[in-house]
Amino acid sequence: MAEDLRPLSIARQRSSRSLLFNNIGNELGATGIEYAMIAFSIALAIVIGASMAGNGLNRMFSIVGVQLVSASNSAEASTGN
Repeated sequence: MAEDLRPLSIARQRSSRSLLFNNIGNELGATGIEYAMIAFSIALAIVIGASMAGNGLNRMFSIVGVQLVSASNSAEASTGN
């Protein structure tokens, strides 16, 4: 009886191996998805970087603006205008 099951198990192994190797060779759609993921990652990094740079610049110019107003008020107070 064990001899009867042997060819079936070998056939199953061969069919599962052929499915595995056939799918490895079919990478056309996978490369498109990979390129899309890379493009999305780059776009996301640009958006996050620009946002962080924008927030930093906004904070820097706000500080400079406050200092200019303070200096202007000090100058007006010392000249009496």
